Parts: sequence; C-alpha cells; structure tokens
Amino acid sequence: FPSHDREGQCLPAGDNQLIGMTEAYAAADRHYREDDIRHAPKVIGVDVARYGGDRSVIVRRTGLMVVDIVPFRSIDNMTLAAKVAQTIDDWKPDAVFIDNGRGEGVIDRLIQLGHSVIGVNFGGTPTKNKYQNKRAEMWADMAEWIKEKGCIPRNTELINDLSTPTYAYSNATNKFEPLS
Repeated sequence: FPSHDREGQCLPAGDNQLIGMTEAYAAADRHYREDDIRHAPKVIGVDVARYGGDRSVIVRRTGLMVVDIVPFRSIDNMTLAAKVAQTIDDWKPDAVFIDNGRGEGVIDRLIQLGHSVIGVNFGGTPTKNKYQNKRAEMWADMAEWIKEKGCIPRNTELINDLSTPTYAYSNATNKFEPLS
C-alpha cells in the first residue's frame, strides 16, 4: 500500500530510492531532548555551490540532531567563507567539513583566518570498497542514519531533496552509486 504524508498525499517510493519521503518525514518527526545531545560533538558541514540553480548550504549538527540548515543562492566563495567563519565563531564546533569540489576558496580563506577545517573530496576514494566514491558512501551512510536515528528539521524542501536521489549498481565496477 502507498505511504502518505500528513496531508494525505501519496509519497513516491521506488525500489532504488535511497531515502523515501516516509523515512525523511519520520526523521523530521523524531526529537531528542537537550540532555540527549548536550555532550555530543557539534559539527558544521558546508556544501559549496557558488552560482547557478544550486544552493550553498551551512548545516549545523549536534550528535544525532541536525540543528539547522542555512541555504544561500548565488553566493561567492568569499562571502560564504565569511558566513562560515561567523558560524564557527558563534557556535564553536568540534569539527567543520567542507566540500572540496567548489569549496577550495572557502577552505583556503577559513584556514587563512585561523580556523581548522576538513576538506571532503566527494569524488575521492571511499573508506568502504563497495562504493563508487566518497559521495556515494556519504549518501548511503546518511540514508542509514536517517532511517535509524537521525533527526532533521521539518522542512519540505529538505525532505524533497533527501528523497530525490536513487541508486544503482550498474557501473562497470558494480559499486553502489547515487544517480541523482
């Protein structure tokens, strides 16, 4: 039988859908008390898009809970670096991860400002050999996290973005890779 959202609309799902809308809504409905996350690591993730239709995003997460997601459209690397630096100064995270793909300028500027950041090469070698690249591994890990214990903001755009990618094992190496 089909799954439905809060308004009774049918939620799409497929055999190769990485995260279903039902699972994303369940993660949005999951809650943790302050005591549950008080001592958990605070992490910032930054996806750098620069210009075009995509968004740059700063995500703050404490343990199992995504605290907030701040998107930016058509933002240059130096402006984004300033926003990330302000977030670091205000929130004092334990780690900051930044997309290496378009984020080299953001990474360089933050290091220049004295911040410790970790670049993530999405096209790089995964930790587990069954994945095509680091991006595929991260998406699979996130899907498992969302299905089991992750807590995300109740944000329709986020839920749609999470439930869009599908996956396949159709490449020459027969390794897992997200398709969209």
